[in-house]
Amino acid sequence: FIILAVFTTCFSAQLKLNSISSYPEAFLKSHDKNKWYVLDSFQDKVILLNKTENKSNIKVVKFEEIDRISATN
Repeated sequence: FIILAVFTTCFSAQLKLNSISSYPEAFLKSHDKNKWYVLDSFQDKVILLNKTENKSNIKVVKFEEIDRISATN
């Protein structure tokens, strides 16, 4: 049962990463030129992901640090 739970979690995460370009894009108030995608939000914070060819960065910021969020097509 534990192995099934681990595989299910990994599969779910991979599905999210494959469709990341359809997620809303966040523009930070700081002059960060990276492309940040909104993964999730909770309380007063947002989880952002920046995915490049060879690595992924995750950032947790407060809503006040975001200038705007734009939906992608």
